[in-house]
Amino acid sequence: MVFPNENNPSENPNSSKPSDADNKPEVKPTPDESNFPTVAKYAKRRRQKKIALAVLSVGSAGIAIFVILSFLGDTSGKFTIRMNEQMAMSGIKMTEKIDGPESSYLLAEGLKAANLDTAEDVLTYVDALPVEGLGGSNNKPKGGSSESGIETALVYTFYLHNTLEEEANFMMSLNLDGYSAPTNDAVQPYSYIRVALYETEAMAGLYSNFDVYALRNSRGWHTPKSEDDRRECLSTYSLIGNEATATYDYDGSHGYCNDFVTNNIMFERTSKMAGFSVNRYTVVIWAEGNDYDCKGQPPEGTSLTFTLNMNSI
Repeated sequence: MVFPNENNPSENPNSSKPSDADNKPEVKPTPDESNFPTVAKYAKRRRQKKIALAVLSVGSAGIAIFVILSFLGDTSGKFTIRMNEQMAMSGIKMTEKIDGPESSYLLAEGLKAANLDTAEDVLTYVDALPVEGLGGSNNKPKGGSSESGIETALVYTFYLHNTLEEEANFMMSLNLDGYSAPTNDAVQPYSYIRVALYETEAMAGLYSNFDVYALRNSRGWHTPKSEDDRRECLSTYSLIGNEATATYDYDGSHGYCNDFVTNNIMFERTSKMAGFSVNRYTVVIWAEGNDYDCKGQPPEGTSLTFTLNMNSI
């Protein structure tokens, strides 16, 4: 995992002089209001380390997706996404490909090794994926080539089919279920994670929604819109005083990220499906290299566990 070198500003135009804080955050299973987030002291060396991302699942209410980010680790094999019996009985069916077989679970490949990336590169890669046959894991390889064996973003697509004539409505939420803070003096990794969700009506292309989420900045910065608007910039930015202006704007309307709802809920959103329709969902998770907090030592011994839940409403 490559971290920007604070002594070489050309590698990270948004970097600034590091803090001298030496307090290491307390390790807790899940972050709460008292420790979310803190920034440990920054190191001066640049090193490359690995991130392991895995997609797992458990059944609670509706469909659940687990995404485990385990820094400095390796992951092998495949991991599952499952839909419990309650959701299946409601008329919603799940497939990995639009015309694939119905299943109560899906298999997704995790990232065996990863580097930081940027929103521009990640989202350009996702937009270029061919729609025909899209489904399952399409993790982004570093430099556009799989030969390196390194991937920089988790990209996973699946489909929900409403098999009934009635409209289906449900709530979707991504939750942080488990967290282990770094065992070294590193920046808390959840402070620079980005989560994006694409939602598309797959049959007739009637609509397509995109949203991206990040931790609300705690540095006192604000957007040009208002001093009370402290959304995090999606990627690169310019800073005048405490006013941060996004200099990368995805599709003309996403220069800033939606705030995480709480410390443990990345997003909550309602979705609806017309009768006999199909929705395509693509989940994207990466570590944003242009985030102000993305600097210093690579985190050791840390992990984050998310679940994506869908519940009928």
